Amino acid sequence: MTRALSSPRHDGEQVGLLVDAVQEVFYLYQGEIEQSPSVGNDDALKFIQGVYQKEDELVILLELNRMFERNDALGIEAMN
Repeated sequence: MTRALSSPRHDGEQVGLLVDAVQEVFYLYQGEIEQSPSVGNDDALKFIQGVYQKEDELVILLELNRMFERNDALGIEAMN
């Protein structure tokens, strides 16, 4: 089942993201979120809010609002 997530941007446009599957949903306290490690390039790190160590898995938390702020971040072309 495909799920849709949408978010208004600062310029008032609505953008969305389609997700084919959701494996699990869980809630975190802000204190449980760790700073993301400095691996990869800095361009990718600006879209990562942090990480969470869940048992033997590392969960990467994306900064979706920041991803939606810039059209070129997602490869979206202006539609007129």
